[in-house]
Order: sequence, then C-alpha cells, then structure tokens
Amino acid sequence: MKHIYIERSDLLICPADTPEQLTRVGLAMDIFELLSEKELLRYLPEKRVKSVHDAESWLGSTLLNLQCGRNQTHLIISKKKNQLIGVIDIIPPAVAKEHYQLNNYPYFIEFYLRKSVTGKSLMSGLLPQVIRLLRSSGIQDIAAIVNRNNTAALKVLQKSGFDRSAIFDLEQDLYQLSA
Repeated sequence: MKHIYIERSDLLICPADTPEQLTRVGLAMDIFELLSEKELLRYLPEKRVKSVHDAESWLGSTLLNLQCGRNQTHLIISKKKNQLIGVIDIIPPAVAKEHYQLNNYPYFIEFYLRKSVTGKSLMSGLLPQVIRLLRSSGIQDIAAIVNRNNTAALKVLQKSGFDRSAIFDLEQDLYQLSA
C-alpha cells in the first residue's frame, strides 16, 4: 500500500513518519490537543489521550505500526498555522481481522478533525482524493465504521460514495464504498 501524500495551498496530508513532521516542534502537543478535544472524542472515546506524554506514546506506537505495515496514519496539517488539524488512518484487512468479526475484511478508513475546522467541507473534499489514491494503488474494497449519531461523518461518507451495508454493533454501522 502506497502512502498518501496530498499537498494543497492550505494543507498537507502526509504519513506520520514524514521527516519534516517528525522534527516539527510541537507535534506531540498538537496530537494531545487533537486527541483530547471533547467534541471530537464524543464518537471516538478510545482515541483519547490524557497528557502530552500519552500523545508522545501514541506517536511512538503510530510510527512502529507504520514501519511494520500494520496501518498507515496520515496527518492533516494546516500549512497556514503549521498545526495538526486531523488524522486519516488506513487499516489493512489483516489488522481489522484482529479486532472485528466480519465475513469480508476490507481496508478501513478512519478520519477525525479538530472542531475548529469541522463544518467547512474539508473532509468532503479530501476523502474522494484519498479514495482515488487508494484505488490507484490497487485497493478497491474500502469501508468505514461510523456511530449512527455522527451525522457529520455520515454525510462525508455518503458524499464520497459510501453506502450503509450492515449493522456493526449497538451504536455503529458498517459503510462500504460503492464500486
């Protein structure tokens, strides 16, 4: 699976192990600020970090997972503010099998953004680009798991061509990317 790299005039999406991000002062603080936002974590409580030290540990685990091919974590960076504004994770089928019981194991995509940039159609514009890059690298079977109450994420997925395919659990549904 190829890494995703998208550069626009206002933002950059790059793998978490990109040298310019790893050496950027304040990355752990940005991760802490992102992954401790109450509104963002309403539907993703398992992503919460409680301190900058936890954010450093998250970054270390993320880098290890990238290096051994377990998943690909991409940072969404505001070029204007030189600040982390979101994350896109691509989870391969082998890793999904460790966590979910499904008949079919696609690549899963997760995304989350700072509250300050939500409601501006940022992900609605980015997700189709990410999907095109994944498909051009041979990945066709893509899915997401979404909390039924997360209307913003549901809208982004639907605008990007995802359809609800199954109930996942008591609170979430499985969405598959249409062919």
